[in-house]
Amino acid sequence: MSLELYGRKDSINVQKVMWLLAELGIEYTQIEKGGSFGGLDEEEFLALNPFGRVPVLKDGDYVLSESNAILRYIASTQPVGRPSSSPCPPTAATVRASSFMSCHKERPCRAARLARTAPSRPAR
Repeated sequence: MSLELYGRKDSINVQKVMWLLAELGIEYTQIEKGGSFGGLDEEEFLALNPFGRVPVLKDGDYVLSESNAILRYIASTQPVGRPSSSPCPPTAATVRASSFMSCHKERPCRAARLARTAPSRPAR
């Protein structure tokens, strides 16, 4: 299996993916894109991710973007990373749906956390 990870090493979202790959001992090729490296508006890259954002993981012919979806994909498809609660490799649709649900689940929690920690306003 030949994994390619597109993104610059100083991007926190790319670092999350690099960390998991390192923890699992999975070999991959790092392709620097974004920031001072540029390349996000190149046709080749936009074919991988039309939004022109990193990280992007290419696993053979399968391409996936969004760091949290990539983490779930790696954990579910790599032999050393397969969680016991997910006996089957995910389909592209389940990875995308999981990423979508995660995003929408986290934002309300963050809003509630911010509201709880915001300084109280003086009474008028």
